[in-house]
Amino acid sequence: MSKHIFSQFFQPAIYIVAAHRPWFNDLASRFNLHPAIHNAFEHADPYNWQQLLLEWPHKAVTDPGRIAYTRDERAGIADKQTITTIGKYLARHFDISDHIIRDIAAQYTATGSEFRFLNTTDEMVHAVNNGPYSCMCWRERDDVRCSDGHSRHPYEVYDPKYGWHMAVRIGEEGRIDARALCNSDDDTKYFVRSYKRCPNGGYSYADEHLEAWLKAQGYRHQSEWHEGVKMAYYPTRDDFLAPYIDGNERRVAIVGEYLVLDSDGEYECDNTDGTPENASSTTCDECGERCHDDELHWVDGSDISVCEHCLNHEFTYVIGRRGAEYYVRSSYAVYVESQDQWYDEDYLDNNNIVCLENGEYEHIDNAVEIDGDWYHNEDDGIVYDDFNERYQLTDNCNCTEDMGFVHESDTWQCHATDNWYTTNIEPVIIDDERYHPDHAPETEDETNEE
Repeated sequence: MSKHIFSQFFQPAIYIVAAHRPWFNDLASRFNLHPAIHNAFEHADPYNWQQLLLEWPHKAVTDPGRIAYTRDERAGIADKQTITTIGKYLARHFDISDHIIRDIAAQYTATGSEFRFLNTTDEMVHAVNNGPYSCMCWRERDDVRCSDGHSRHPYEVYDPKYGWHMAVRIGEEGRIDARALCNSDDDTKYFVRSYKRCPNGGYSYADEHLEAWLKAQGYRHQSEWHEGVKMAYYPTRDDFLAPYIDGNERRVAIVGEYLVLDSDGEYECDNTDGTPENASSTTCDECGERCHDDELHWVDGSDISVCEHCLNHEFTYVIGRRGAEYYVRSSYAVYVESQDQWYDEDYLDNNNIVCLENGEYEHIDNAVEIDGDWYHNEDDGIVYDDFNERYQLTDNCNCTEDMGFVHESDTWQCHATDNWYTTNIEPVIIDDERYHPDHAPETEDETNEE
């Protein structure tokens, strides 16, 4: 349906509007429609495609990671655009879930980055050792000596002939800022997690930009690698070369000349030293460190269990779906200062939390909505319009003599005094000018009458 709306109505209307509005023709000639809008059309129809068209959202010149749009006809004539975040703009025009909006926006906020796939073992090992930090970042001297006499990095088990490859995000001066191991089989292209370079060299969180790019390439984000996926088998003196396998399933079995992921496998790849472990061992699903069963905590809303350290450092206790309280990854938690509480960003609406125009979050009881945007009810930039019985932006109002601040569309100005009045007071029209009845000049007919 959305593709139909775009091709049958929205796209043809561009030329019609351009022919009747010179300012729009100039704007559309200078700037392409923001690609995030094309992505959004893939998921839903806009609430009002005509309004979307007239706003002509495009990449902001001063900040390519945000959207610039024309608020109304007057702004278009003045060539004045308003700048806002991609996510906020999409939420105002499309009925799309928060996580989809987040994925769309992430594709266009990693400015200056290049995305690519690596398809050789050497390239992947180099990216692991020189990219975002993880337990598999090794120095060459740490490589494991195998039975054939060669020393290898554990990632060498991810042989491309079994469908393994890697996606990377390249930043300034060729720096690897993010990576994600990928696999493809006859039915699916997918990945399990991504790593983002931490500025201080610490723990690597998921990289939303790389994940959004992968999804745009047709890759799925899954919780574990497929049962039966193959890896290269390199025997060592004591056992075999084994990486720390990301995802919920880490058990493997030896089948002939290769390893396979097997939920009933005899071994578990959950060590960080390149060796396997007997499958009866217990590890933290987050950091991979071994710990006792009674030290693990199931993270509500997911199917992973984590150790005390990861729970306290990587997760936040939030209010989420249906008012329930549970832990989520800290990157998905939103703090609302007035409530002194963290919330699950996927369930803000359920808990009456809104995103203000300035990007902060607030409870709806402390916010007012004006033209689709939310503002704090004590914001200096808004006033209560008694005439319309609603809040308005101060910049869109005139201060009238009879009712204070009122939206400009419901006011008029006296030519004699320059004072503003609401339309409750009928002006006297003389020579096409408006006057308050108390300040209207005498007309020639009135003088003759006297």
